[in-house]
Amino acid sequence: MEKLKEGMLIPAKKLREKEILKQIPNKPGYYKWWAPKKLTKKFLDFNPSYTYFEQLEDVLERHPKQENLYYIYVGIAVKESVRDRLNWHINQKHSKSSVKSGFLSTFRQTISSLCFDNQKEEEKTNQVIDELFVEYHVVEDKDTLEKIELEELNQRGYFRPLNIKGNQNIEGSLYKKELQKRRKEAYEKAMKDWKEI
Repeated sequence: MEKLKEGMLIPAKKLREKEILKQIPNKPGYYKWWAPKKLTKKFLDFNPSYTYFEQLEDVLERHPKQENLYYIYVGIAVKESVRDRLNWHINQKHSKSSVKSGFLSTFRQTISSLCFDNQKEEEKTNQVIDELFVEYHVVEDKDTLEKIELEELNQRGYFRPLNIKGNQNIEGSLYKKELQKRRKEAYEKAMKDWKEI
């Protein structure tokens, strides 16, 4: 794989390799997650009673160079580096304590909830993440990062389906409500499963 550069699409599974992960700067910044259409549909149509993908496709942003990829999530790294934040999202373990305390990455919580209805599903969640792409941007001025995140979420007219906090997009409000409910149920399922072991 070519040397990583700011703004390039990086297959998430490559960042499981420490030598490749180390190429991402140890600096603050923001990052965008991109999903193929098939996975984006899976995230949006998790409830058979609704077809959110069809309803929301017009407000989902596609990658300018790869039309099959949809912009599904934006995150910022303010108190830690972009490298550490991406490592957390990609390589974190779903331990009972991290799920119970809410320390499990919200990105991982959402994926395991939508795809498997259980936040305990680490290995299966990893398989989904390995199909995604990420790009990073370094922003040294930490004060501007929250503004960038809000702009990415709300001021461009697009809906980022896996973001909950700060996501004010009206078209996606019903989906977001369903997602919050699904995450709560998937958390409870994980806790129940661990209790029964």
